[in-house]
Order: sequence, then C-alpha cells, then structure tokens
Amino acid sequence: MALANIGEPVVPPLIDALKNKNPYIRCGAALALGRIRDPRAFEPLLAALNDKDSNDKNLPARWGAVTALGELKDPRAVEPLIAALKDKLPTVRSSAALALIGYKEPRAFEPLLVALKDNSDNVRSSAAVTLGNTLDPRAFKPLLAALNDEDVTVRANVSSALINLNDPRLFESLIAALNDESCIYRSDAVSMLGDLKEPRVVQPLITALIKDKDPDVRQSAAWSFFKIENDPRVVEPLIAALKDKDCQVRSTAISVLADIKDPRAIEALISALKDEDYLVRSSSASILGDLKNTRAVEPLIDALKDENYEVRSSAASALGEIKDPRSIESLTIALKDKDKYVRKSAAKALAKIKDSPRWGGARINTK
Repeated sequence: MALANIGEPVVPPLIDALKNKNPYIRCGAALALGRIRDPRAFEPLLAALNDKDSNDKNLPARWGAVTALGELKDPRAVEPLIAALKDKLPTVRSSAALALIGYKEPRAFEPLLVALKDNSDNVRSSAAVTLGNTLDPRAFKPLLAALNDEDVTVRANVSSALINLNDPRLFESLIAALNDESCIYRSDAVSMLGDLKEPRVVQPLITALIKDKDPDVRQSAAWSFFKIENDPRVVEPLIAALKDKDCQVRSTAISVLADIKDPRAIEALISALKDEDYLVRSSSASILGDLKNTRAVEPLIDALKDENYEVRSSAASALGEIKDPRSIESLTIALKDKDKYVRKSAAKALAKIKDSPRWGGARINTK
C-alpha cells in the first residue's frame, strides 16, 4: 500500500495494473486506488467489479474493487454496490454491504434489509454493521429480530448496531428479552444492557445475576458490571455471586470485584480462597493482594499450602503486595516449594517486604 501514499502520480499505472493477469496484483491495485480516491479510478474499478468468471478466479480482484468503490465515496458507486449485494459470491456481497457504510444512501436501505437475511453469516453480519451506521430508525425492528440469529458474530454485530442506533425503544425491548425462553437471547440482552451504561440498567442486571436459571446469562450479567462505573449497588450482588453454583460465574464475579476494589468484598474473597475451583481460589488471592488489607494475611498464609501451584503462587504474590511481616516465615518456607513459579513468587514477595518501611529494611534470608 506504499503506492497509495504517493497519490495522484501513481493513479495511471495502478489503473493499468487492474488489467494484470494476476488477480492478487489487481486486488492490490484496486485497494490502492480506493485509498487515493481519485475519480479517474471509478470506471476501471467498476469494470474490475464486473469481471466475473465461471471459476471464481477473479474473486480477489473483485473483492478489492468492491472495497475500493466503498472508499472512493463516489455517488456513482452506489448503484453498482447495491447490485453487488446480489452477487453469487458471499465475499462480494459481504464487502458490498460494508462498502455502503460511507454513503448513507437511502436507496440502499431496503437491499440491506434483504441482506440481513442472507444465507451467509458474513453477509448478514456486514449488513447489520451498515444498518447500524445508517442511524435510520426503520432499522430498529429488523435488527432487534436479528438478535435471534444463529451465528454468534452476527448477533454481536447486531447488538453493536442497535446500540449505535440509540433508539429509545431499545431499553424496554431488552428488559422484555430478559424473560425470553432462549438463554442465548437473554444473555445477549444482558450484555447490551451493560453497553447502555445507564443507571437504570443496574437493577435488571442484578436480577439477572442473582435469579436467571442459566449460568451463561448470570455470567454475562456479571461481566456487564465492568461497563458500569462507580455504582455502589453492584458490589453486594457480586459478593453474593461468589457463592454461585457455577464456577465461571464465581470467577467472573471475582474479576469484576477486582476492578471495583471495594473493601466490602474482603470477607467474601477470603472465603473464596476455599472455593472448589482452583481458578477462583487463585483469582481471589490475587485480588486480596491488590486490596492490601491485612485481614487477608493469615488466610493467604494458609493458601501457601494449597494443593494447586497457581493458588500458592498467587498467594505468595499477594502477601508481597500486603507487605506484612507476619508472612515472612511462611514465605521463607515457600522458597523450597516443589514448583519453581511458587518459589519465584515467594522470593519476589520477600524482597518487597524487605524493602518496605514497615519492615525497616532488615535482612531477610531468601536462601
């Protein structure tokens, strides 16, 4: 793409390159012309788009031409791009849908709605992205219906498109979706509520975290609290989620509490050091280190004897963050742990304690 940086002087040779026998060279030339945005490139790019063959050998060049026509921002490209939404090749159809983003052309709205039901996941996904960028309120209901799409990437792009539309109907629609039979639909709705980042979404998310029967939905609700800043209402429900029967929900709740760093979580995190899942125990230890609360010292010392090396290593690192002299003896013993990562964490922790004002820089034997 270095040629594109040169600009107008290279337009004629790039147009000539659109006739090269190698389709990948033609693709590169098309993309460069799209970046330069010289109107002389329109007709040659259109010809490249229409250069179809029975064996699809020209696909790279045609894909490049579609993409370039999108970047060209030439009003003459709208009709060819709309026509390309019906191309036999899904790659061309998908690229055409994305290429229409920059035009915000009313004529493309209905064809994009058709593309939203295309048999190709990529085409549906691209159509959703472009419809979200139209900011046309007519796109709201079709996109909302597309939240039931079978493909996860399509649903993700539909979600982003709906958020981008900023339609006032979205909140109530998502609240209604929380009662849907499909756990996938409920999970997506929960995630989107978090994307709204509004105070009114907190209580519905709390309800989903505590009461939904599906663990994926509960986990999505916990993740959604990452997106909501400084709302004290989320702490107690997240603490309660540390007792969820699903380890993924518990682990996610710990991750979110780590981000919040609320001291109310101390006792629950200490209890989580006894969780049946080692990842939960390890994460709890790490967060207790971040919180630097001395109430965690003795429980973390006990965690140095955990059966799992990751938990022992995390506990050692956490004790190094807290820098409490009470942990020196146990950390010194951990220097002989059978696992090298635990030994390394213990050594680093002891070095931090040695250098801390609380210890006064006294000598600690780390051998």
